[in-house]
Amino acid sequence: FEHHAAMTPTSLEAFLLEYRIGFPVGVDAHDDPAGAPLTMTRYELRGTPSLVLIDRVGLIRFRGFGHEPDLALGARIAQVIAQHDVGVTSAENSVKAACVPGEGCQ
Repeated sequence: FEHHAAMTPTSLEAFLLEYRIGFPVGVDAHDDPAGAPLTMTRYELRGTPSLVLIDRVGLIRFRGFGHEPDLALGARIAQVIAQHDVGVTSAENSVKAACVPGEGCQ
């Protein structure tokens, strides 16, 4: 969240090459240069690191800020998978309903 003027596509490409990062990297868009990035706003994220667990139908099942211990995260993922396997995918079982582009999370 610092040195925004230096964060250009060319700088990102150089960084990815230098550190041999081969996985996809996304750059969040800003609606207002002074405001938070769109994804942070729509998912109501507070900073880094953030974690959003989204199930197969697009419902947000967990949203957290800070480090999530591996065992706790594994348990959350297992719970979401188990609920899906028995057909539990209603909004009542999610943290919040899915996010709609341009409208944010409801």
